[in-house]
Amino acid sequence: MANSITERVKYMWEHWNIRVVVQFSLALQILLIGLAPSRKWTSNKIVNLLVWSSYLLADATANFAVGLIFNGKSSPPDDVSPAENSQLLAFWAPFLLLHLGGPDTITAFALEDNQLWLRHLLAFIVQVATTGYVFFRNLRKNKVIIPTALLFLAGTIKYLERTYSLYLASKDKFRASMLRKPDPGINFAKFAEAVASKKPEERPEVKTENPEEIPEVKTENQREATDFCLHNRKLEDLDVLQEAHKYFKIFKGLIVDIIYSFQERDKSRYVFNSISAEDAFKVIAAELNFLYDVLYTKVVVVHSMLGLDGVSILMAIFSNWTIVAVLESLPSPEDRSHSVLRLFSKFLIHWVLRVFRNFLILKRPKMYVCEPDKHTTLRTCIPFRSWSESVPGYNLIRYCLKQRPRKIHNVMHSIQRVICYLGIGKIASQCINISSRKVIQFLCIDKVIQFLCIDKVIQCLNSLKRGLIDLVGLKDFLDELKYASSKPLTPELWAFIFGELQMKSRLIEDPETARKICSARGEWVLQSHGLDKNGSDLMDYVVDVRYDESVLMWHIATELLCNDKKGIDNCSNEREFSKILSDYMLYLLIMQPTMMAAVAGISKLRFEDTCADAKRFFKKRGIRSNNLKKACRLILEVNTEFKPAELKRDGSLSVLFTASMLAKELRKLREQKWKILSQVWVEMLSYAASHCNATSHAVQLSKGGELVTFVWLLMSQFGVGNQFQSNYSLLLQG
Repeated sequence: MANSITERVKYMWEHWNIRVVVQFSLALQILLIGLAPSRKWTSNKIVNLLVWSSYLLADATANFAVGLIFNGKSSPPDDVSPAENSQLLAFWAPFLLLHLGGPDTITAFALEDNQLWLRHLLAFIVQVATTGYVFFRNLRKNKVIIPTALLFLAGTIKYLERTYSLYLASKDKFRASMLRKPDPGINFAKFAEAVASKKPEERPEVKTENPEEIPEVKTENQREATDFCLHNRKLEDLDVLQEAHKYFKIFKGLIVDIIYSFQERDKSRYVFNSISAEDAFKVIAAELNFLYDVLYTKVVVVHSMLGLDGVSILMAIFSNWTIVAVLESLPSPEDRSHSVLRLFSKFLIHWVLRVFRNFLILKRPKMYVCEPDKHTTLRTCIPFRSWSESVPGYNLIRYCLKQRPRKIHNVMHSIQRVICYLGIGKIASQCINISSRKVIQFLCIDKVIQFLCIDKVIQCLNSLKRGLIDLVGLKDFLDELKYASSKPLTPELWAFIFGELQMKSRLIEDPETARKICSARGEWVLQSHGLDKNGSDLMDYVVDVRYDESVLMWHIATELLCNDKKGIDNCSNEREFSKILSDYMLYLLIMQPTMMAAVAGISKLRFEDTCADAKRFFKKRGIRSNNLKKACRLILEVNTEFKPAELKRDGSLSVLFTASMLAKELRKLREQKWKILSQVWVEMLSYAASHCNATSHAVQLSKGGELVTFVWLLMSQFGVGNQFQSNYSLLLQG
């Protein structure tokens, strides 16, 4: 019996192996075409895992199938002759070569794949040679010679496009594409000879630049009256794309650490000071979308003369690249001299612009009202998103209490609105709670659990589960799934961040000021409020500690104050901004260690020590997971007359009660505390954005994007960063 089953399976595999593998390869290609674009607008681990596995399996499956065809490992069915079977195999080989070229929506899963372009070039040569051998071996009396030849040509072009796209996105080629042509400058020898031949009184006066001379700092009124007294101009959808493409071509060099002059900085700073925060967000989102396409897709090749593939033509026609290319190629009015040509071009331009405008309306960020505070949140239609449009968060005290995150913004849909309007929400929840309690009492479930000792069994199973999770290293992954929150980005929060960075950009008059602003992580805000002179100890929690320690302390202090009933909390917006940014910065520090490697220090160890301290504190006082406010109140009530750092001599890095002291110090500021807190968090976010490796920002583009990347690019547009130097500084560096 077993032998007959084995023979049957063997027979089916010999007759259907290539057909099954080809169909599986086709399914993987369809899956990649549909799912690959989702990488830029979702950080969902399951989606990324599915794309990753499909990306790896697609090449392996196609290579395996080509190998089967090359070796002739397929027996024809009973109704197909061997000659016809060979012709079909010759047809499938270039079809699989087409699959090896991959869809236009993904060439590289990670940036490291671009560095392996030479390996893909070698694979391209081998696969084309193998497919060519199969093709020419079955050339005689082939009934499908024409479609096979066309497929072979298309597959070769497709595979070559993928290899060339990887080459263009590799780091060395990307950097080389940003370098301008060599400029020898003035002919100094000729100039010196001409000057030497003149009399001393006829020689031109040469002005030298003193690097130590500090330029005169203008007052705020003078500055606004000159450079920055600009009226906000509204950008249309087409204007957004054109501005984004222009600045993308300039600032894409940030990925490879290109240094820019202050002239380039001033141009972008002038434009971004003349537009609103909303339009600036749209421009930056489009810039990052262009960058994603260059690094992870075939867009550069497909939209050039080399791109001959028409499979993804519908996706290509309405892409941002096509719209920008068409706008740049439209004839200018002075080029239309003939009357007939002028009328036709005017009609064509009007029609093209109308089509593009109508399509771009679909891609606009959509705003939804959330309850109960009537905030607006971004919720663009999923296929047209350029990033996740959310701000993740991680909260230490909630994590220690094993409390799942709750939504700050509740976007109301139609059913929710009806329930809210009828006022039956509370009644329904009460009925459900009463019904569930009565069911438990009727079935005596609690007594059954107690009699069978099920609770002890569950505890043993949980201990075993935790041990296995620690063994395979999935703790951080599962913690992120369980305890990381996701809040939609509000236009109010973005406008607040935009305003803070805009204000600082207007203070920059020289490279030294730019460096000071870039290196500030809270002290600039405290100094501007005079908190470094009036006897306040707040500066000690910023200047005298490491960045990761400072983030952890200010995060805990923010959470304690958010749940504190004392004091005046009239600044609801600034309180909310502080809360969101506080949780987001801890998320970056703990859940994105690679991205924050330059500033993280020993943040993971410090976080674990603080969590252990908090859990011990909560356990001794019997604080349950649903009692967050009580937990925060008890932490604040602990006597901190002696500094915790003076008492710790055991090597623990916990900052729990040091953060409590910080919260008490901030509480003295009363109604001013939330304004200061929100500004400090923006400064900490800016510090992280400017000190994060540029490659890490590029990596996050394929994982849903991050707010910190938007801040990083906005800082560059405003000239707040270390990548700008004066011409004199560039000369000193050679």
